Amino acid sequence: MNSFRKRLLIVMLSMLILSYINLPVEAKEPQVIFNGHVLILEMQPIVEDDLVLVPFRDIFTAMGANINYDSKENCVLAIFNGVSVKLPIGTSVAYVNDMLVNNSVSNRIIRGRTIIPLDFISKYFGLTVWVTKNNEELLIYINTPGFYNEISCGIPILISDIATNRSTAYTMSNKIVTCELGGVRKTHFAYSKNDGTEPYQEYKSISTWIATYNNVTRKIESDTFIGYQFDNHGSPALTIDKDGYLHIAYGPHGNAPLQYRRSLRPNDSTGWSEIEYISTNLDYEITYPIIKVDGENNIHIVGSCYNKAVYIKKETGGRWSQVRIINSTTKEYSRYHVCMDIDRNNNIHILVPDLRFDGDPDDDTADMDLYYYKSGDRGESFSKALRVWGNKDGRGYYNTLAVDEQGNPHFTIIRRQSGKEKNIWHVYYDSKTWRKNAIQIPAKSIFEAKIMIDNKGKLFIIAQVSDEFKNSGWNHVSNQLFLVSAEKRNPVNYDYEVDRVVGSDPNVVWLPTIEENQQHSEIKNSFWLMYNVGKEEAVPCANLKQNKNYIMQINY
Repeated sequence: MNSFRKRLLIVMLSMLILSYINLPVEAKEPQVIFNGHVLILEMQPIVEDDLVLVPFRDIFTAMGANINYDSKENCVLAIFNGVSVKLPIGTSVAYVNDMLVNNSVSNRIIRGRTIIPLDFISKYFGLTVWVTKNNEELLIYINTPGFYNEISCGIPILISDIATNRSTAYTMSNKIVTCELGGVRKTHFAYSKNDGTEPYQEYKSISTWIATYNNVTRKIESDTFIGYQFDNHGSPALTIDKDGYLHIAYGPHGNAPLQYRRSLRPNDSTGWSEIEYISTNLDYEITYPIIKVDGENNIHIVGSCYNKAVYIKKETGGRWSQVRIINSTTKEYSRYHVCMDIDRNNNIHILVPDLRFDGDPDDDTADMDLYYYKSGDRGESFSKALRVWGNKDGRGYYNTLAVDEQGNPHFTIIRRQSGKEKNIWHVYYDSKTWRKNAIQIPAKSIFEAKIMIDNKGKLFIIAQVSDEFKNSGWNHVSNQLFLVSAEKRNPVNYDYEVDRVVGSDPNVVWLPTIEENQQHSEIKNSFWLMYNVGKEEAVPCANLKQNKNYIMQINY
């Protein structure tokens, strides 16, 4: 009997444990964010047949609308932003400014609240509405026209009025370095100028320069010529070693070789070593380079050779290694957004786009996958390719890479739809799995986004946006800069804040860049932006327009 009771008790306990294990995980309630503030609603939005339905009165009362219920006609009345709406309950129609329109669902009452489709708000009230997921949490954003949070920055400082319109390109290339040595803190900015003379001449019209800002005197103390670029695509990448010496890679495009120089003195951009030409001996040379120095002062360069991503390094006191091909694309083109970062343990992280063009490379027919590679032996070998973005995730466009304080890779990608950049995706590894979060910017089009993570793990993304749908992303009067900042809500999830950068000029031409957190140039409480203002140019490689380059500091 005792034995039977024991067996029965074990069975009952097992069933009880299994019942707890199989309990469904309670889904997080959707949140509604109106003009940046979370609304406290008596009834939460619901999702029905992939349609988001929201409580009419709760939403519009929170937005400041006038709401009334006509019991005789059994309809809800609302006036907001100069628009009047009448919703007869039990029908699938509405009256907008007395004009009859069809609704996508029946106007009905659930739990004492009239519900309407979310798209009704955007269609008839002129509000910007979007829905996204932050991991498993549904977020519903509603913004009035022209709304955005704003972040105040330092005064823009002009460093050149004869810059090319690609002088801050390309976003995956580090161009800003801050160094404090002997009590003097300086920030160095690498960019491109042109002489503006006709006709355009290779290795003569366009040149690489470094402007140095003294953070003590708050003045530009020097603007130094580094060398000539093959054309407008040969813009520079800049880094610094543990002794304060600057290293720059610049000048290549297509068959033109990469050029490298090192500063003669620490934290000083006015004197440089002789030019070293780095050739791959492949069909194409290293273009759109990224240059980084690890904790042992070894120099690493990665870039694109048309349909190949290539890597080369120079150990302390040694020579340049042979070129290593990281991948050969299975499609057509590795594009120019091959990315690299190095973590505190000297692991090298590389992200390679793999494209096939079925038409215009900038439209939705550009089929792109992204592959991630890692080296744990300072570039002697790399892991097998891991696809971290593919067509199933949506048409991707432009990517940048950064690693956090734990050595986990993060990258941004702009997801495209109907030839337009719709939102920024933050894709990252949390030490266990890859995660994808969508970040919506309050603008019609997003062209470029660059990610940075400071030494405490706070994440920043600088983005160029426009109120016009433009495939090219070139100059437009509505172009603006927005800054996304994010901190961890818990070990794996982030909270995002989106702010317009106050003080930045409109007509931002292309490719704003943000200071990176490098091995020997840590970001602490402030960082710099560099952006280009001026006119767009129809001939991208032989650009002879003279635009303005500005720098701006952000404290946080």
